[in-house]
Amino acid sequence: MDRLAFRLLIIVALTARGLEINTSTGKILEKAEGEDVKLACSFTLAPEDTGNLEIEWSVKSIRHPLDAAEFLLYTAGHIYDTLYDPLKGRVYFDSEDPEKGDAAIHLLLLTTKDTGIYYCQVKKVVGIMRIYTVLRVLKPPSKPSCNYIEGDQTKVLRCRSQEGAAPIQYHWSRVAPGKLLPNSALLDKTAGTLTIHEANEGTYKCTAINRVGMKDCFLELNLPRPPTVTMIVGAVTGGLVAIMIIASITYLIVRRVWCLRHPPEAETPNEIVEDASPPQQTTRSVSPTPHAAAGRLSTIVTSL
Repeated sequence: MDRLAFRLLIIVALTARGLEINTSTGKILEKAEGEDVKLACSFTLAPEDTGNLEIEWSVKSIRHPLDAAEFLLYTAGHIYDTLYDPLKGRVYFDSEDPEKGDAAIHLLLLTTKDTGIYYCQVKKVVGIMRIYTVLRVLKPPSKPSCNYIEGDQTKVLRCRSQEGAAPIQYHWSRVAPGKLLPNSALLDKTAGTLTIHEANEGTYKCTAINRVGMKDCFLELNLPRPPTVTMIVGAVTGGLVAIMIIASITYLIVRRVWCLRHPPEAETPNEIVEDASPPQQTTRSVSPTPHAAAGRLSTIVTSL
């Protein structure tokens, strides 16, 4: 056995009974967009492990596993967390002192682009070990829209989310007067439809569900109500007003036609007679004075 092989055996032996990562590898986590996640990585050291502790976190794309990027590093007591722009400001160690055996990290405000294979590598001369975790960031269902269409003595309730990771299933339930669906209801969880008879009025709820979230919408179904007394009185009053308006318009039209067919006769203008004597003026009688009365008396006596 040559010296190189002998050295490799020594390294393997020391690694096997030295540094050890206690967290299992190959875990698969699914998280909703906008949530936070903790990626575990705990380890223990042996007296044989010497030198500086180094913890390195890196990520690979699921679609392109050969493309790896280091985004968090702990070495010689220092933390470097600005190595990878897409995760800058959104990643930190769970422990204030990772050297004590906790190399777990937190990722904040996840996006679908954070989906990948995350590697935790712990190294301390002469030991080195690594585990990986698969993280999938998915979109939860968007708030579904609820509506219905009329069928042949039935109503078809429809529910659909515009966004969300597939598969999405739709569950209908009855809010009032009871929580159970009618026995005759037909539910299609994939299409999001619920077919019921028209008599089954009430409030219905649709819940859109996928692996990382759920959202609800509500739909109110009411049967036509018989007209009340107020509605009847209102309808009668409205009908009478309409009849009066029509009668008034008819009268005006008939009167207008009659006037056009029977115009009024021409009136004779007043004439002024030129030879007519002017009206006599009325004179006021004046009482005679004493001298005039005496003169008239003497005249009457002479004539006798």
